[in-house]
Amino acid sequence: MTGFGVGHAESSSSRITAEIRSVNSRSLDVRVRTPDQLAVHALLCEQLVRKAVGRGRVEVLLRSSATLEPADLIDRARARQVKEELDALAEELGLRDRCTLEQIVAAPGVMIDRGERADLLPLVEQAVNAALTSLKADRRREGEAMRQELVQRGTAALSLLEAVESAVKDAPVRLRARFLDRLASIAPELDRARAELEVALLVDRSDVSEELARGRTHLSAFIEICSSGPGPVSGRRLDFLLQEILREATTLSAKAQDASVSQKTVEIRVELERLREQVQNVE
Repeated sequence: MTGFGVGHAESSSSRITAEIRSVNSRSLDVRVRTPDQLAVHALLCEQLVRKAVGRGRVEVLLRSSATLEPADLIDRARARQVKEELDALAEELGLRDRCTLEQIVAAPGVMIDRGERADLLPLVEQAVNAALTSLKADRRREGEAMRQELVQRGTAALSLLEAVESAVKDAPVRLRARFLDRLASIAPELDRARAELEVALLVDRSDVSEELARGRTHLSAFIEICSSGPGPVSGRRLDFLLQEILREATTLSAKAQDASVSQKTVEIRVELERLREQVQNVE
């Protein structure tokens, strides 16, 4: 489902802005873009999104106005420790030269990494959560409109299925009459009892009562889920139900021996395919 959310968080010296966009996708794909200062928090952003969103391709963009004061760039205690150790080593080795400033700042741990601000974690989390709240509200508005459409299309498909059910009630009688007429013109010498046996076998092979019953059950469950509103993993449940309904509709189309029934099954499949496209976007 599509949506957009933005959130802000700030302190006396820093301001974090999080923008989150989502577009339709069958699975969940999270991508995070951050400035160098916030790169250490990319994993946290992804985890927060995965807890809040079940489906969609989600892009998170963090922006920061945080700055580092010059005093924050150097670990002075570490620098003094390095100087003392280097001076002591030079004296021990009998060297005249003492350590230079370049040697001190090149020692591990003296310079603080400009690219990462671990202290901004609370602000990042606050901004991302605010953006997620805005995003979910946006997605809910779209989801409500989609839910109504799914109910409408599901009800239309159920009406078509019920029309097929009505049409096939007298299908065996029509099939028997048509088959016997053709047999009479093709093989008039065929024994009547044998002809009736062939008719019985043909009617049995074309019986679609089980497919209709299962299709009606699945479609009723589909409409009920859509009517009841959002629920856990409802999108995947709807996708599964549609796969089952399509399977029954395919079998129904293959077994149908009546032109009107075949036409209605085509209409049912068209509605189901439209539903399936929409369901791919339901979380």
